[in-house]
Amino acid sequence: ETHPGLSIFGVMIDDLLGRPPTALPPPSGAAAVTFLPFPSGTITAIDGWDAIRDHEHVVACNLHVGIGDTVADTVGSFDRPAILVVSADRPEEVDAITEELSTGLVVSTS
Repeated sequence: ETHPGLSIFGVMIDDLLGRPPTALPPPSGAAAVTFLPFPSGTITAIDGWDAIRDHEHVVACNLHVGIGDTVADTVGSFDRPAILVVSADRPEEVDAITEELSTGLVVSTS
């Protein structure tokens, strides 16, 4: 997202084949991945996900749970119920957008 034209798999394959490294394209912005924690319990409501999904700076997002699902304490990578990827021109903007969207997400459990 921040290095348009860069193929990380191409770089890895070149490295595995012993090819000399090529110059990276210059950065063009900032991006961040955030895993969103949910409270433990059975989900009774999820409010604010539409605002995340529809936000212009959200590159990707995925909600792995829904109403009626039970969420346990997060102890590993596969326990994370939601992910959010944000991009913007500067890291400060990414941080502010991520904070705004994260605090706007309200998950109710019983």
